[in-house]
Amino acid sequence: MINIKALLCFLFLIYIPFTEFSDKQHSVSEEISKIYDFFYSDIDRPKALINLDSLIELAKNEQNSFNEVALYNVKARLFNELGEYSKSIQIALIAESKLLKLNEPKILADIYLNLGNSYDLLGFYPKALEYNFKSLTIRDQINDTLGLNWCYNNIANIQQTMNDYEQAKSNYFKSLQFAQALKDTLALSIAYTNIASIYLEENKPDSAKYFVNNIFKLNESQTNFTDLIYAYGLLSDLFTQSNNLDSALYYQRLSTKYSELYGTSYENASAHSDLAYILLKNDKIKEAKKSTELALSLSLNNQNKETILSSYKTLYQIDSLQNDFKSALLNFQQAQIYQDSLQNEDAVKSAIRQQLKYDFDKKEALTQAELKRKQMQRNIFIGGFILMLGASLVILKQRNRISKEKDRSENLLLNILPYETAQELKQKGYADAQVINQVTVLFTDFKGFTQLSEKLSPSDLVAAIHECFSAFDRIMEVHKVEKIKTIGDAYMAAGGLPTVNTTHSVDVVRAALDIQAYMQNHIQEKMDKGLPYFEIRIGVHTGPVVAGIVGIKKFQYDIWGDTVNTASRMESSGAVGRVNVSQATYELVKQKFTCEYRGEIEAKGKGKIGMYFVTP
Repeated sequence: MINIKALLCFLFLIYIPFTEFSDKQHSVSEEISKIYDFFYSDIDRPKALINLDSLIELAKNEQNSFNEVALYNVKARLFNELGEYSKSIQIALIAESKLLKLNEPKILADIYLNLGNSYDLLGFYPKALEYNFKSLTIRDQINDTLGLNWCYNNIANIQQTMNDYEQAKSNYFKSLQFAQALKDTLALSIAYTNIASIYLEENKPDSAKYFVNNIFKLNESQTNFTDLIYAYGLLSDLFTQSNNLDSALYYQRLSTKYSELYGTSYENASAHSDLAYILLKNDKIKEAKKSTELALSLSLNNQNKETILSSYKTLYQIDSLQNDFKSALLNFQQAQIYQDSLQNEDAVKSAIRQQLKYDFDKKEALTQAELKRKQMQRNIFIGGFILMLGASLVILKQRNRISKEKDRSENLLLNILPYETAQELKQKGYADAQVINQVTVLFTDFKGFTQLSEKLSPSDLVAAIHECFSAFDRIMEVHKVEKIKTIGDAYMAAGGLPTVNTTHSVDVVRAALDIQAYMQNHIQEKMDKGLPYFEIRIGVHTGPVVAGIVGIKKFQYDIWGDTVNTASRMESSGAVGRVNVSQATYELVKQKFTCEYRGEIEAKGKGKIGMYFVTP
């Protein structure tokens, strides 16, 4: 009943502070040293993200790559806390690409550990193991004992989830050895808890009890009462497994007592939920209801959806036993709402996992998700009570289905058009064209694409382009640059529209440099594997455009004007692996970036134009 993975993810966030940055004496560093406090308090996470973005901008202005990478890593961890795992991965990969120029192996190991944690929470276990082993290799080279302890813990935790118990136990014991060498009571307690939990899953109660007793011995001379929450909870699980409900209830009461005194609201809610389960098995219905209501109140505050769902299900069961059918119906409906919410989150995670593999089938995934949802509903709400509540259930399903379809349509429209244009189109049925006096346009193109396409199968070619363009999309989102379209192997984006701003030239150049860094890393990975790879040219120009949508079918937001043509010439007149900007763009960004003057160069159809290479 104890959620070991949730415990480890929480500890990963709070146990590795950012002290490695404290020796860098820069104005941003003092702010970074305060960031880890975020993980100890219930702060406003979205507001924290805004503050982080401000610090990242400050680090960029100072041209301090070290602090910029540090802040990106913090931002990735914060996205993990918010459950935005794909965004966490996106930010961490940007941090990794920037860190390749710095000699900071410990920070790179932390980034890999964070990536492994994100993929683990997303349920993409092969990738999670890959990044944890990358972190493990670096920590072994630099003799980072504490980091090795955490890597082995994470790897074993993933293997336990995949039911590979023998490998998981082997790595848990390696983690235990490092914890013993460090004499770190927290690391020891977690290792004992993990090993006890896996023996419990294998139905080996004697072995599990031995390691639970080690937790108690560890705490004889310590005051870390939090460990006792999990120790007593594990003992309760052991006795529940052997159907000794009296002893199970006794130890769960102790676990709940310590969670109330020393635990977090998350731990307290889970303990009361487990207590209610055992009380109900002991026919202590009134006490079970009281504990369930407390668990529900706590979990509603901390938005632990799994505990909320479990609490509503238990209340529904208790009300049914007491013939309080009105309350039972209300609790049944609330359980259904959270059941759908959790299933939607699982569906999103599944879609992201399939996207990462490049071979998913959306129709089949949606069909399977719908069948699974219906099957779970039949299993949970079977019998005569469903017949009595059938009408209410049908109405609720219809409302949920309509709401989901509306959300799906909204998301699809926003994936095609900018938000402002989409809103105008919905309100008026059409969108007016805009004349924007100054935007910055980016073009990229792959060198030798035609020749490379002859060496790859169609599916491999599409997968390779998808991999690069997906990375570009993520970079555009980070820098608030609008993707316009792709034309074959060309990628086009623009800053400063549809909402006019004054930072568009700097935003686009930063996005171009991130694309340059990503492609350098991409090429090196392909070369190491002996695989063919793309090389890229990037061009940027600033000027006026006309923007809008045309036609009545298959809407596409597009831009027109001489600025677009000139940006294309900047790309074709550039050099492989470089960011080539026009004189117009240079005048707007020269205070922010170091640029190398190339002279006036003939551009097809445009005559001679002053051009500059931007130095990373």
